[in-house]
Amino acid sequence: MIRRQQFLMILLLLALAVPLTAFAETFTLTDSTVYQSVSDGEYVYLLTDAGAMVSTADGDVQHYSSVPVITDVTMQAYAQMDADDKTMAESGITHMLMGDDGLWGINAYAGLAARIDTDGVHFLDVAFDTSEWFAEDTCPIDTSISGFVEDETVYILTTNALQVWHTDTATEQKISIKATVLQCVPYKAHQALLNIMTSNGDWNTALYVLDLDTWQLQALDIELPEMASSSDGVSMTQVAYNAADDRLVTQVGGNDFAEDGMLLESVGGTAWEKLATVHSIGSMYLLNGGSIMWIQNGQAAVYVLSTLGNAQITLEIKGLLHQDASAYQNFTANHPGLELRKTLSDLSSSDVDALVNHASTPDAFALYGNQLYQDIVRKGYALVLDDAGVADLLDDMHPLYRSMLRNDAGQLVALPTMVSVNLVMVDQELWRETFGEDTPYPVTYRELFMLMMDWEEHYSDAYADVNMTDDWDLRALLSRMIEQYILAYESDDGQLSFDTPVFMETMETFADLLNGMDQTRFEQNAKQGSETLFSTCNLTNLFHMDDETIILQPFQMDASNTAIRADVVVLVGNGFTQHPKETEALVEQLAQKESLSIETQYALFSSCNQPVTYTAGKKERTITAKGIAAYQSMLPYIKLSADSNYLSQSDSESSFTSSIEDNIDQLVAGKITVDQFVKQIDRVASMLWMESQ
Repeated sequence: MIRRQQFLMILLLLALAVPLTAFAETFTLTDSTVYQSVSDGEYVYLLTDAGAMVSTADGDVQHYSSVPVITDVTMQAYAQMDADDKTMAESGITHMLMGDDGLWGINAYAGLAARIDTDGVHFLDVAFDTSEWFAEDTCPIDTSISGFVEDETVYILTTNALQVWHTDTATEQKISIKATVLQCVPYKAHQALLNIMTSNGDWNTALYVLDLDTWQLQALDIELPEMASSSDGVSMTQVAYNAADDRLVTQVGGNDFAEDGMLLESVGGTAWEKLATVHSIGSMYLLNGGSIMWIQNGQAAVYVLSTLGNAQITLEIKGLLHQDASAYQNFTANHPGLELRKTLSDLSSSDVDALVNHASTPDAFALYGNQLYQDIVRKGYALVLDDAGVADLLDDMHPLYRSMLRNDAGQLVALPTMVSVNLVMVDQELWRETFGEDTPYPVTYRELFMLMMDWEEHYSDAYADVNMTDDWDLRALLSRMIEQYILAYESDDGQLSFDTPVFMETMETFADLLNGMDQTRFEQNAKQGSETLFSTCNLTNLFHMDDETIILQPFQMDASNTAIRADVVVLVGNGFTQHPKETEALVEQLAQKESLSIETQYALFSSCNQPVTYTAGKKERTITAKGIAAYQSMLPYIKLSADSNYLSQSDSESSFTSSIEDNIDQLVAGKITVDQFVKQIDRVASMLWMESQ
């Protein structure tokens, strides 16, 4: 039998692997403890400590029946119980199942089956052997029962088998299944749909149809969406089938609804705040008319899907999609007959190659504003947008971000959807304990390296499990320093030299750090997630900072030449799309303020300049005056990585720092000198410059 904890861990692992967005609507169904839920397509039934309840898709919950629930009796099999325990075990049901003729329940201890109606529980005059369910000393109520009832026959999924109780003949069968089955749901007449794990490493699964007459298992031939997280398959964490609509929806990758190979909507991110963990470890039901309801711990989330098959146009959008699910929902609601297919993955040079060949899909894509983006724009592959449709948006946008949105002809070709700025947060208590409140914080990397040497000499014994920074190792720290140098000193014509006094002086100090630092201890602390004096943070931390929080700009190369890096995700239309008007409307809709995170709004737009308190899920959050002022003071020093020939983000296939990894390894290992290192990386920089021309 699949233990509930194991099943939830599988789903949780899958859910953490992907970026997330919020549900369309959430609400509380009941404050009672919910042990299980099932659905007949029209209603969802809850098994609670207050009996059985029934809910509609809009959360209208009514008491359905007085059902006694057995939550824990003993770890013993029923046959081994004493008389008192048997009496207690027989007093109610342990699980609820949905039947084709109504609600059913089972008592896993006594092997009893029962019908449930508004008058209560009605046990049948038959009993089945469940003694082997206790073989692993696992109490059945603490397991996840997946099953259903059809034609008065109960089908219950246990470990590597389907238990079959024929209540009309009082006979039973055990159908062995030599696979890990995550879910068993009723499918078409005399068929069960099994979600079977096919790859333990990637948690990939596949759907199979089990014939309930012949017990033959056959793969279900369905189209699944392309998912960047796995090249060998797709992880389906939940499956829901609605017989009335003959409609099958899967949850793929932990947080996306998919149907007929199409990603319908993402259902996770701020859902951690909006609805606890309902998106990853709840129960999913597909209700009549196309509503998906998620239930977990008395909380529910509902998303109303579009009616597939009626679309006149399907738009495909790919890339780094950060919008809330409601943004896509609003777009399709305002454009009848239009559907969206979404793929959450980095854009690559192969996508650009497809554009070179005038590929019409994806119709829109979101990517970092870097050299890949610049190539798309420069070669005329980006759809030209109408300024008039977003005039107010552009007028309100900080000029810094407006500057990257046009082609050489001055035409608008992109709109920003996310801004990322890495900053530095100080552990003030630790700073006061060690260096004292009056000691100024380091501003430059050279000052940081000198402080790290001071720490190594005077504090590392007393604070052996503390690191100065949150870098994985000194290689990562050096890479960050080099990227900061590029940001500050790359010339307007794009050429770059590292043989400069400021770089050489900083490198000599880094070499001294290498010679005097216990790198093994530093790396072990980093792997263990130990405390750090300076930790990386972002705009979310900045905008929400309170009076006690200290957030610094990134460490600089020279205090007189401040540069703060901003990475921007932009949304671009495909210049070869077959649906230019619809694609333009999609890009403009997804870039509107209400479609963006509140932190992105405050980063991009000058009118977002006042403190605001808002609710995220059940938490109240505040964009503070201190955070707004801190960001505005940094704005004059922010430089876009999009303007660099050497800086890149995760969706770039060429990166200067990745090109010099071997050189960094050799320096840190003491195999080359600083002078040799500088000459080598200068040569790499020159080669990259020539290749870019």
